[in-house]
Amino acid sequence: MAEFRLLGKHIIQQTDMLREELMFGWGRFIDLSRLKDDLRNAEKGFSFVTHQENNIDNAYLQLCERACSVRRGGLTVKGNWNQKAVFKYIRAEEALCEYLSLGLYHPCGQSPRWPDLSSLTCVNGEWGMRGIFVYNGSMIYLVRHHKAKRSTNREFVVVRFLPAELGQTLCQYLVFIRPFVDLLDRQCHLGFSEQGRSSPLLFRVRTISGPKPWPSGRLTTILKSATSKLWNKPVNSQLFRQLIT
Repeated sequence: MAEFRLLGKHIIQQTDMLREELMFGWGRFIDLSRLKDDLRNAEKGFSFVTHQENNIDNAYLQLCERACSVRRGGLTVKGNWNQKAVFKYIRAEEALCEYLSLGLYHPCGQSPRWPDLSSLTCVNGEWGMRGIFVYNGSMIYLVRHHKAKRSTNREFVVVRFLPAELGQTLCQYLVFIRPFVDLLDRQCHLGFSEQGRSSPLLFRVRTISGPKPWPSGRLTTILKSATSKLWNKPVNSQLFRQLIT
């Protein structure tokens, strides 16, 4: 049981380490209790990041300024983007997303199915509302099940609360890192967006035709890698769900 608990601790430690790297050591704490959100607002493109009362929709420009001004590990050379450093930054962002997927999968209660995580969006999109919210000083994510809607006209909604440390990392990712990566995409043509539009998906993969959700096997690969390090035994998602029930 002690070894099992190590997984949650490992996930939080890794996300915190990667967040600090991507923020260039900038300790920008966000007081979640002061953030406003509107769980009923279905306007396309809306999220707590764009909520007018929060005044953080352009906060990522501070991270951009830091990326261009730090002496070591910056992303520019003589006023131009350093492509090698930019791609290294993107790989670190992908690593953070991998550990965030584990964080949403394990320490937040009963593990969800992978399609529930792969379909999570950061902002309201064309096909429905987002899945990430700020509620009462905590980061939460919502999973909506539509199976019985045809007969009952109701959705079955599952809400999961993130641990404080993980919620802080996810918040900083959505406020600073994610929009900065979108900026890098627009200026360096990295392939995260399609026709100039950023993907609303939280976990996205670049393809020739535009961003797509992560494939189902990716979580299993990430989970097996993490459990191999901690337990000396790779555990897939099916076995993991059996262990925690």
